[in-house]
Amino acid sequence: MARQLRLIQADQVHMVWQCGLGVPSLFQDDTDCLHFLSLLRRWAPAFGVDVHAFVLLPEQVVLLVTPHLVPVLNIDNPAPLCGLSTLMQALGRDHVAAFNRRHGRKGTLWQGRFRAAPVDAATHWRACVQYIEQAPLRQALAPQSWLYPWSSACHHVGQQRCVGLTEHAGYWALGNTPFERQAAHRLLLEEPLSPKELTQIESIPRQGWPWGSDGFLQALERRLDGARRISRAAPGRPRKVRLGI
Repeated sequence: MARQLRLIQADQVHMVWQCGLGVPSLFQDDTDCLHFLSLLRRWAPAFGVDVHAFVLLPEQVVLLVTPHLVPVLNIDNPAPLCGLSTLMQALGRDHVAAFNRRHGRKGTLWQGRFRAAPVDAATHWRACVQYIEQAPLRQALAPQSWLYPWSSACHHVGQQRCVGLTEHAGYWALGNTPFERQAAHRLLLEEPLSPKELTQIESIPRQGWPWGSDGFLQALERRLDGARRISRAAPGRPRKVRLGI
């Protein structure tokens, strides 16, 4: 069976996962983490991708991004393309090359292709950011989310500025001043996700379906105009329709 194409839409927020291939860690030390973030700062704007939140974990990288259409410098194909796939290819390629040189190894670090799906930022931005920035806390890598140095949490609570991060409208809605937004975001990170939200988000990379309100899904379906399903089909064969004579 052919694998399903990723559902990537320009100007729409996406959750993105890139998982490791069972190596002890994708990031052996601070230098590895700093290099990956430097790649993210370099390549994200080059390929027209806004990065809203991120976390670097031993076994995976998780991002919240908005890709935009960017022109392709190719005479045979001048139409603009969505740059998320190109960004992830550049990040994966350059991080593996640098990691292998530093640690004297060969081969890839990644477990197949990255996973991504659109999410409804109007209703689910907070849950997505909580999922990403609370990941170190869930894995007991830090006593508080914002004390883990390799995520966007420290930026959002005002502890450390992350160059190249694009603050989403959902973050700006938390308050009228930087202090209000940082304080509100800290309170947000102190609130755990519900089991339902955690299950819903963790199903995204396995299934590839978008996550959002009924209105969001209907608008996405109209935009795709039948080019791709946005939800799992009912099991079994399609029901036969009797035609009247």
